[in-house]
Amino acid sequence: MVRSPLLSLAAAAALALATAGGVASAQAAPGPWQILRSVSPDPTKVDDSIFTGVSMASASDGWAAGSFSNPKAVNQPLAEHWNGQAWRITAVPPLPSGAASGVFSGVDEVGPANVWAAGDQTLAAGGIRTLIEQFTGTSWAAVPSPNPFTGPGADDELHAVGGTSASDLWAVGFAFDGGSIADGLFEHFNGTSWQAAPLLAAPGIPDFEAVSAVSSNDVWAVGSDLTAIDSTLAAHWNGNTWQVVTTPCLNGTKIVLAENACQQSNNQLTGVTAVATNNVWASGYELENSNFRVPYVLHWDGTTWSLIKIPNPGSGHGGVGSQLFGITAVSASDVWVVGHSQPANGTITTLTEQFNGSTWSVVPSPNPGLLGVDTLFGVAGAGGTQLFAVGSDEQSGQCCARTLALRTTSG
Repeated sequence: MVRSPLLSLAAAAALALATAGGVASAQAAPGPWQILRSVSPDPTKVDDSIFTGVSMASASDGWAAGSFSNPKAVNQPLAEHWNGQAWRITAVPPLPSGAASGVFSGVDEVGPANVWAAGDQTLAAGGIRTLIEQFTGTSWAAVPSPNPFTGPGADDELHAVGGTSASDLWAVGFAFDGGSIADGLFEHFNGTSWQAAPLLAAPGIPDFEAVSAVSSNDVWAVGSDLTAIDSTLAAHWNGNTWQVVTTPCLNGTKIVLAENACQQSNNQLTGVTAVATNNVWASGYELENSNFRVPYVLHWDGTTWSLIKIPNPGSGHGGVGSQLFGITAVSASDVWVVGHSQPANGTITTLTEQFNGSTWSVVPSPNPGLLGVDTLFGVAGAGGTQLFAVGSDEQSGQCCARTLALRTTSG
């Protein structure tokens, strides 16, 4: 039902191969980013591992989360810790009883002994349920999380987690009853247990991909209304209720400020970062009918969301454009987005861009994969000028993705 990062990357790779005579070797671009080689769950076997989220408490303490495939090709949650010198894989977080597979989509480090990851688990008996796990300093453990729908074919998923404190966290996603009912899913942790907020109805399937909080009564979640033509979607928590707030979208080359008004192109919001009540950014992209991708950001000024097109390095000479998958703000005048570009040579290359308070510009980023399939799904500040970005690449001799982590001190 949901467009997972692995599915998005696979589709992009297939399109890249279809639009080029061959795949050129990806070269590491000069720039401020340093490759921090992460740990493969099983370096001797194909593990198809990927980081989809990152959270940094400091430059010497952070977590990346995602998933990998075990030797039986079953997805398992993945979490790795950064200690300032190297990434270290923790024991594979255990899945709850009855789960056949599972993935982490988002992670939030509240403190060194208080880390949360959110995602979903596929039941052996069928159906998909929410998955929330906590690291308490020594190991990961599953924590009970609500599932609005539990019938045959029900699909409840969480894609991101974040908040203001150990007693004020939100996990967001979507809930589908397996038939005709689909709603936005919001779950809140009050320091003791996770509780579901009232489901949020919207046209199509309201799928929330990211969450960011200014305060306990000022929280934003973004994603997409998944229909025949997907549309941008944002919701705001005011301390009492979640409410949909109108967002603009791209309809071809035209910016339209109306809910579900872009019927010519698909629009996706993928990340959000809240700097202040009147300064919130969201990352997104348009997918035109020709499969051309246009990256953009949305900005909230306290009253209205506006759409800003940013540089599209994958657009020239027959390329198919660029997509954004994550965003973070170091300050009001230092905002970063990450994703990937698909230039005309058939490669998929990492993409990072920076806002300096007035304009957006591309920042060169490395592509360590030897097969020309490199992408970034998440980015987080680590204090000061340090930033970490995570995703995946593909190495020579491997069929599948391997986790990728980058760091820069140029934030």
